Amino acid sequence: MIFVVDSEPGGMGDVKATLEADGYEVATFDSAESALDLMTTLDEPELIISEVDMPNMDGFAFKRAFSRRFPNSVTPFVFYTSLGDEESMGRGLALGVDDYIVKPVPPRLLAIKIRNILSRKNHYLIHTFYGDLAKMPFFQIIQFCESKGLTGEVELMDKDINIIIGFKAGQLQSDSTTDDTLLQVYDLTVGTFIIRSMPMDYLELRDVAVFEVEDSAVVEVVYSDQEKPMGKLSGIQVEKKILQIQTEFVTAPSNQVVTLVVHEGRIMNKVISPITGGKRPKSELEDLIEQQHNEVEAEIKLKLSALVEQKQVTSAETSQDNFKKHFDEGFTKYRAGNFKAALKAWEQAYSINPTDKSLETNIRIVKKKLGL
Repeated sequence: MIFVVDSEPGGMGDVKATLEADGYEVATFDSAESALDLMTTLDEPELIISEVDMPNMDGFAFKRAFSRRFPNSVTPFVFYTSLGDEESMGRGLALGVDDYIVKPVPPRLLAIKIRNILSRKNHYLIHTFYGDLAKMPFFQIIQFCESKGLTGEVELMDKDINIIIGFKAGQLQSDSTTDDTLLQVYDLTVGTFIIRSMPMDYLELRDVAVFEVEDSAVVEVVYSDQEKPMGKLSGIQVEKKILQIQTEFVTAPSNQVVTLVVHEGRIMNKVISPITGGKRPKSELEDLIEQQHNEVEAEIKLKLSALVEQKQVTSAETSQDNFKKHFDEGFTKYRAGNFKAALKAWEQAYSINPTDKSLETNIRIVKKKLGL
């Protein structure tokens, strides 16, 4: 079913007639609020088409509310609107809509556009992770996406900001990320993030560094008719250690909830909970993921705290230790507002590892803060 949302009955009627003539089932709504309310009781729609210019909740607020309420949705969202000015189009695209179509459009062309959007739906998200920006700030998210070679997007949200940043083969996409946007997200200390990763085109492997990993790090995922729940990702920092904790549902070799604890690319711990009894509701699996993730996170924090109390520190620092020391010091100084000290620390880290793309981004952003 396709949802069409427009406060003007005439706008809804034209779209409804066009889509029904093309064989689609259509539900119409005269407000964004009524569409959101019905989404909580119905199956996820195939597509949402919304006007921007509406009273009470406009299209922009509708898209933000939809993303917050259904963060793991794969439903394409399209603006079909009379607002064709550059500012409105820019706001819509920055919110991550799948298309911004300015009225009027001939019915045949509109039908073709809708068919193309729906045909791309199967290429959307495969894995989805969410987390708390207070636990895992944006610079760590960049490092995670780069280390995994992800292709997809990161959505960052707080009460006033909703920003989507694209990745391809682990690299920030320059066409979707300006320095002004990065300045906004680097300073976020509260809010949530969602990582949506899509299948990578194997041709991209020519441009991606290949890292040697342990056999235990490889988890084959086979997709079945089980609806994929959202995973969870967080980070823990204690002194020099930054651990990433990721939990997700996998279907091979059997249905399992798997939590990995990773430090500097190495798996430090793996927790596996078999899921028996056939197909489970997605919400139930997400509750199991949340519970296991929180339990592992609490256990790791307890163990790290014990290590700190016992003062078990390594006697010699490798070049990687020095890199981490300067990198983390730069982050601490940045969050404290001491941008000169942050730049100095990050430049020291860069002298040790000048190939770190995340660090290059950090240095560029802090220089922009300093007006350099």
